[in-house]
Amino acid sequence: MSVSKFKFRQKCPVFGVYPYDLAESQLPSYQDVLLCYQFERFRIGRLRGDNYEPRSKEVSEIVAKKVENIFKKASIPIVSHTRVLQMLTSYHNKFLTFKRMFLKNQIGLRSKRDEFVSSSAKLFDIAACKCPSFASCNCPKEKKVPFIEQPFLLDQRTRRIGRIGSVDLTETKKITKRNEHKEKLLKRHSTSTLTENGSATSFDHSDQPDIATDANDVGASNIASSKNDDDAEFCLQSPEIKRNTLVLEHTALAAQRFGLSDTAAALIVSSAFLDAKKAGLITENQARFVTDRCKISRAEKSVGMKLQNTESISSLYGLYFDGRKDNIQTRVREGEKYYRRTVKEEHISLVAEPGSHYIGHVTSTSGSAEDEMQAIWQHLQDNSIDMQHLQVVGADGTNTNTGWKGGVIRKLEEKLGRPLQWVVCLLHFNELPFRALFEHIDGVSKSPNTFAGDIGKLLPDCEKLPVVKFENFASCQLPSGVINPTQLSTDQSYLYKISEAVISGQCSSDLALMHPGNMCKSRWVTCANRILRLYISTNNPTKEMKILVKYILTVYSPLWFLIRFHNSIKDGSRHLFAAIQRSRYLPAKLRKIVDASIQQNAFFALPENILLSMMTDEREEVRKVALDRLLAAREEQTDTVNGWVRYNKVPKLNFKAKNYYDMIDWNTITLTVPPVLRSASNSELITWLSRDTAEVWQFCEFPSHTVAVERTVKLVTEASSKIIGPQSRDRFIRSTLKSRQELPNFGSKSDFVNKYDTNSD
Repeated sequence: MSVSKFKFRQKCPVFGVYPYDLAESQLPSYQDVLLCYQFERFRIGRLRGDNYEPRSKEVSEIVAKKVENIFKKASIPIVSHTRVLQMLTSYHNKFLTFKRMFLKNQIGLRSKRDEFVSSSAKLFDIAACKCPSFASCNCPKEKKVPFIEQPFLLDQRTRRIGRIGSVDLTETKKITKRNEHKEKLLKRHSTSTLTENGSATSFDHSDQPDIATDANDVGASNIASSKNDDDAEFCLQSPEIKRNTLVLEHTALAAQRFGLSDTAAALIVSSAFLDAKKAGLITENQARFVTDRCKISRAEKSVGMKLQNTESISSLYGLYFDGRKDNIQTRVREGEKYYRRTVKEEHISLVAEPGSHYIGHVTSTSGSAEDEMQAIWQHLQDNSIDMQHLQVVGADGTNTNTGWKGGVIRKLEEKLGRPLQWVVCLLHFNELPFRALFEHIDGVSKSPNTFAGDIGKLLPDCEKLPVVKFENFASCQLPSGVINPTQLSTDQSYLYKISEAVISGQCSSDLALMHPGNMCKSRWVTCANRILRLYISTNNPTKEMKILVKYILTVYSPLWFLIRFHNSIKDGSRHLFAAIQRSRYLPAKLRKIVDASIQQNAFFALPENILLSMMTDEREEVRKVALDRLLAAREEQTDTVNGWVRYNKVPKLNFKAKNYYDMIDWNTITLTVPPVLRSASNSELITWLSRDTAEVWQFCEFPSHTVAVERTVKLVTEASSKIIGPQSRDRFIRSTLKSRQELPNFGSKSDFVNKYDTNSD
């Protein structure tokens, strides 16, 4: 086949333009590469004669090198040359196949041609980093796109507006200076290595070329014989290089856990070695163990990256999340310098259940349900987390999360195309009726951390008041046999102690001096603590104060500990029913306030959740009723189209019910199978629910509260105030959680020694 001058100027039948060379001002698209291929093919043919047809391999080599040079000019790391050739050859073969089909049927394939041309407008992406988000990039350092080039590459992958300009003198100066610094370090390292080798042995000529001269042979034999007589005489005497090669993994974990700066941690480690040296535990030669802040910083980054690579979750069964606006530290460029600034950013913390495994934290562009769902979904996709097994989703009861039509959970169900088991935190639910009652009695305040009512305005300084003789509440009692004081936080432990004191009428001097917790409207446990503390310091408490105290001791405090220690979703509906039963003592006016709050937030009254409690009930007749309803629900769903997702609306509650399974009217609802049971067959349900004793189901491992997520939210807030960048924050969080997991308590030497004996690495 000859390549004539006319053919060189012939338009491509697919793209409708003449072949052209690659422009060096922009990264090439697939269309650019294909047309450049034709351009080079025709050019080579013209140069070598009309009868010469260049080989495909020859043309591909030329085009591939041109593409690589453009990417290198933009300072973007690229894949190997072999991979570039594979991409070029593969797409060119695809082009030739379509071209042959199109020439045979141009009218019928016109729409296909438009699709092919449109897809060919995308970037011919040979960048080594293919991460969709540079913020979550986990590529090796040599493959990472330089920070200053990231906006340009993102533009070339999307809008393709940017152009490669002239040499950036400022950045070039920085790169040159950085390379010079690296060369100095390499030179210093090679010199140090030579000195170390020389001090260990005499001259080694094994790597030198053999020269057959008698003089050299004699010299070598003389040196060898002398070496046998006196080694030290011919050895290079050089001081030992003092280099700290210790891997400070546990030190880095502890430093991040307790918020130590790199300088403080380095000084503590070095001081410990100094004390050990003075005590004779280490020798003079081991003085190289002295540590500086840079080594601590490198150790923290190393252990964090290691955790990021190893703590991956392949399959997700339960997703629990919570969000908060945090003040984050960021760098803003002004001129040639960067300055630290504090801005607000919406963070959503993600935890996998059961097991409370940290997944990560994501940033939402806004607080809307759609944006939050998209941020969560994108993070799971970017980290290749399989959601085929996702059954349970947990969150607090805000409308953004639980809206039956537009909440985050609902939108997540629509994205998956199937329903999920709703777990709305019971500890948050327990606070809402208490808050409604408090605001009804004492009034609503617009201040974020204080109240304006007669009771509320006394709460901030209640711990400073002396304890007086007070009336006890002997009729109230906390649940016995369920509370483990060692598993309580400081605020929860105070609630337990102050509740016991008010019930018994005796307050110890030690309790009177304890702090009840900081005032915060988002944490009503400290508000309850302060109300009880104010009560034992008031000579003549008002009727309103007594109402609040009795509600705390009768409803709020007992339910808190029941939910905390019977935390499986199988007990969720029973806890909800207990809240209803315990609040029946209130007068009608106040009961109406509490009931309205319970009704609005009774997500464990959803039929799917009540069925889980019935399936695990100790009474066999209740389990059989659950079986009948499950089988009936499956029969009703046989004609349902795939992908249908039911709406989850809280049904109207029967506050006069005598049992938890009678809280709703089963005749007025559309019954659906709980998502956690969709994989169980009818025969398995019949077998397990017909036994004499209640079966222990796998769904019992899912918690009915979001305590683990709240801990993560607190940690994300702490990291945001200290660390710059999402990846650095993520490493800090994982390191802190790892340290807490390895050593939960460090109250004595035995805690550390026992851990060391069982985990020597």
